[in-house]
Amino acid sequence: MFVNVFGPKEYHEYVHQQCACCNVKKRPNIVRVDNGWVCVYHKQHVMGVYDAQNKFVSESNLMQKNSNSHRVSRTPFMGKMLPYIDVDVVFLGDVHWHFGHFLLEHTNRLWAIKEKLPSGVKYLFIYSEVAKQVPQYVYSFMELMGVTREDIIILEQDTRFRNIYIPESVCDGKNVFKQWKSTFDVMANNAQADEVYDKIYLSRTALDKRTVFGEVAIENIFRKNGFHIVYPEKLPLAKQVALVKNAHVLAGCYGTALHLALFMKPGGRVIGIKRNSKDADNCASQYLINSVANLDSVFVWGSVETEKTQHFTSVPQIIGLNQYMREFFEKYGFEYDAQDWESNTEFQEYQESLKQYKKKFGGACRNKIKRTVIKITACLIPVRGWRGKYRSWMKHRFVG
Repeated sequence: MFVNVFGPKEYHEYVHQQCACCNVKKRPNIVRVDNGWVCVYHKQHVMGVYDAQNKFVSESNLMQKNSNSHRVSRTPFMGKMLPYIDVDVVFLGDVHWHFGHFLLEHTNRLWAIKEKLPSGVKYLFIYSEVAKQVPQYVYSFMELMGVTREDIIILEQDTRFRNIYIPESVCDGKNVFKQWKSTFDVMANNAQADEVYDKIYLSRTALDKRTVFGEVAIENIFRKNGFHIVYPEKLPLAKQVALVKNAHVLAGCYGTALHLALFMKPGGRVIGIKRNSKDADNCASQYLINSVANLDSVFVWGSVETEKTQHFTSVPQIIGLNQYMREFFEKYGFEYDAQDWESNTEFQEYQESLKQYKKKFGGACRNKIKRTVIKITACLIPVRGWRGKYRSWMKHRFVG
């Protein structure tokens, strides 16, 4: 596996620094908790599994919500009466409403499905968003793993079980076990491919809320050079998996779509186009995926934005034919000409979208101040879960 970076010197250093922190480990474990209970949500407690003595089981720690939080978790008050279900369950973590986060951070225990477990065992997710419907992709992932809906429990209240099996999380954002990839190999084998393409470009241009401009011209160049263009949000999960698993080269902007590289076969290549001009992005997560899948990594600085943005943002962004994109195209033998690059219209659309964003939320400096104020005021809220909801609501309302 190799890493090839096309971008300024500072970005080369950032990528290699991030990649150096990623590690592939060997074998995870499964912990059994007798007569334990699962906490879905409580203002005093950490989401996860507690044993019969009401102590938090650290192996159930959730990557996003409770990073290291078991160290400060409070013991549940004694005498609490809980519903009891006389069944063995496998704790798979929580449901996340965002497909990309679920794929990257909430499939970390699915490897246990193919391990030797008691017959009749049920597979359990916790879901604190009781007002929202469980996303369809949760069931799609499980179906590709060979698990029917009848064997899935979506838990919305604290409940005690006969036995709880807790598979160790095989990805924490920096470290990953080889078993994580085996999960996606099983899914890939169960996804039937009607079409096979050696090179695929995953486009964001069909997203309902478009915030990345300039991609139409970029994807046209990829199309001209033998790439099949795929719009993931228009396809069911099984179809996405079936297409990606046979591709030798996968390309697209940094983000959720490229995480589908987990379904590729070893020896392929992933081309990620950076869409923001601040160094920080999700190259570490993508490199971790590429590493466990044994894929080469190509990172290309494609941003030509006039307002510097972070990777996770609702601020309009634009990619284009800058010097780094040209270097990439030349290195890999892409053919294109001036007619392939007519970005004036999209640049104007980008400028207008940016103008509308600033009118509603303000510029980068003002938003930085707002984020700081939100962070400080959130510290005044005593309950961890409430703090998170407050920050999310405030950022959505005042930062965008």
